[in-house]
Amino acid sequence: AMELYDLQVSTSNIHNKLNELGNSLQKETKQNRIEEIVKMMEDPSFWLDRHLSSSLIKEMNNLKSILESFDKLINWSKSLLDSIEEIRKEYDIEITRIDKNISSSKAISFVITDEKLLEDAGGIVQGMSGSPIIQNNKIIGAVTHVVVEDVKKGYGIFIRTMLEEGEK
Repeated sequence: AMELYDLQVSTSNIHNKLNELGNSLQKETKQNRIEEIVKMMEDPSFWLDRHLSSSLIKEMNNLKSILESFDKLINWSKSLLDSIEEIRKEYDIEITRIDKNISSSKAISFVITDEKLLEDAGGIVQGMSGSPIIQNNKIIGAVTHVVVEDVKKGYGIFIRTMLEEGEK
């Protein structure tokens, strides 16, 4: 989880720097200049001086290119941040009981405390089995069961047990 977190922080920093760059690019001024040239092009006399009209069209295309490139970068960084957020969904739980003496799929008892998850789904939903249980940035186990009578509660298995079972 830490590597994904670092990626998210780095991407967020890049996104913020791009926004700062956008401010220094004077986007609004460039957009206004593009609109000004477009209005000038509507006047038939604009085309009489080929050198001037060619120069202004080149200026407009350069301004458009700068703004389009910048928008692509901003959209890319925003999309990347959104994707990382989707991958990195973490939910807060409170571990209510740990039984280190048993090596079962119910050695860890927990309750969901994450308001967003409770609001969106009501608790543990299908597909969460196998999700890591992380404590102090270390995987200690994985979700195994939901308490059917109360979907806010669930059970987990220790990572140690999973590894031991995998070696059998």
